[in-house]
Amino acid sequence: MTTIFDRNPQLQKPGGRAAWAESLESTLEEIRARLRQRPPQEIAHQAGFTWKPAEKQLDACHLDRPYQITWPELVAFPWGSDVPCDVELQGVFLYCMVLADGAPPTRRWLNFRELPQGWLYHQAFQSYTGDVLVQAVGNDLETLRRLALACGGEPIGVGDAGFAFRGLPRVPLALIYWQGDDEFPPRAFVLFDETACHYLPIDGCAALGRRLISRLLAEARKGESL
Repeated sequence: MTTIFDRNPQLQKPGGRAAWAESLESTLEEIRARLRQRPPQEIAHQAGFTWKPAEKQLDACHLDRPYQITWPELVAFPWGSDVPCDVELQGVFLYCMVLADGAPPTRRWLNFRELPQGWLYHQAFQSYTGDVLVQAVGNDLETLRRLALACGGEPIGVGDAGFAFRGLPRVPLALIYWQGDDEFPPRAFVLFDETACHYLPIDGCAALGRRLISRLLAEARKGESL
């Protein structure tokens, strides 16, 4: 499948996320039309979603929060809300459903640049994920742990601090963090399971990683307001 990155070179720049979301609008109906040609229970099985025939919806979790996708409209909503998800998250869910092949996660973590086509965009990806988190957290690993656990993170033994997250039912993410010292500044990286490309194109992976960092930063702002 041709990705939005292929059609929009502006996505190589840090501000490219907005261009991705805008460009994605024109492809959503095409993806929905393809999905409607398949049985919803098959889609759910391949993607790790839950098909509820009585409600005519598919259920899925994204970063520890529940969502429902209506059938056959294929529009995603936060659980219990009548306000549709933003276009970026609609795209993530739809891409996952149309590409999923049921491959089980391996928990072998890859850097964004190691994903197919990732090397073309890794600098932009790093600028709005790990670099942004470092600016907010610095060397405060205790704050990082608090934020990660509040967002459903599971500690893993990687880096000075590492956490795994449920990006999508079969697309785990990891965050590794290295403290800074007199010679090197702190560093943070979002990692992907090696099977991520079985569920998302590279632009979908980029959106998923960005959403993880946004959730962490939103949790930090929530703590500041208390």
